Amino acid sequence: MLTVDYDYVIENTKADFEVLKIIKENKSVYIGSKYDNTRDINKCLEQIQGKKFQNDVFIIYGFGLGEHIKALRKLYDNKIIVFEPNKKLYNYIKKIQWLKQDKKIEVICCEEEKLNKVIKSNINDFNYKNSEYLFFSNYNKLYHEEFLRFFNILNNYIVTLAIDVNTKKTFNKLWVENLIRCVKYMIDAVPSDLYDNKFKDVPAIIVSAGPSLTKNIDLLKNIHNMLIISGGRTLGPLMDKDILPHLLVVADSTERNYTLVKDYIKKLEIPLLFSESANLKITYRTKIILFL
Repeated sequence: MLTVDYDYVIENTKADFEVLKIIKENKSVYIGSKYDNTRDINKCLEQIQGKKFQNDVFIIYGFGLGEHIKALRKLYDNKIIVFEPNKKLYNYIKKIQWLKQDKKIEVICCEEEKLNKVIKSNINDFNYKNSEYLFFSNYNKLYHEEFLRFFNILNNYIVTLAIDVNTKKTFNKLWVENLIRCVKYMIDAVPSDLYDNKFKDVPAIIVSAGPSLTKNIDLLKNIHNMLIISGGRTLGPLMDKDILPHLLVVADSTERNYTLVKDYIKKLEIPLLFSESANLKITYRTKIILFL
């Protein structure tokens, strides 16, 4: 779970500012200092690194009473997303007027599915590196388990995004060259959407590589009235067993993908379903082609 239901109390201090007290397991825990709230605000803002651009986003764990959000807004006009793990406090936060007036501040209190949607709609290829991922005061200790789950979800998304971006950078030139050279084959190919619902209610087996394929591949010899769909990696093992798939699907542009199928595609009398990124050597050596 990413959220909890803790009671809270808002107290006035002798220093003439409000402080938030959370009741957790019959114990009172203050969010930040009862004596100097500027220290916690400054610590939060000190986590920010480098110049920010218009597309960059601030994701902050913990709303508290929102004073650090006010301070952040004075410095930056960027989108701010605040995750508040305490559902009871969130109900109070939703009523705060200055938040309602700022359309670029979004406070959420939710579980994983919605969190993923919010992250994906705000963090992208262009801003993931320079956006800021912060936490406020002692939120990381008070909500320790929830905090770890939250940042694990966020970190997994950013790592996946970074890998995707690096892959695009690595293969960008190859993809563009492949696309240009592949145009004439796309023109001559049969659009795959012409086959929509042609095989409705026909069971299909997608053959994937792995230990289970070696163990069970012979079972495919007795398959009837089903479609057998193969990728490049599994085409060789199928053909070596005299099992002819009904469709070969290829999307990878690398030379290794061509190496996997080069000894078999000349013998094929089955359709090739390819995308614009597919290795061109496979495309022009296959007799029947469908464009995805």
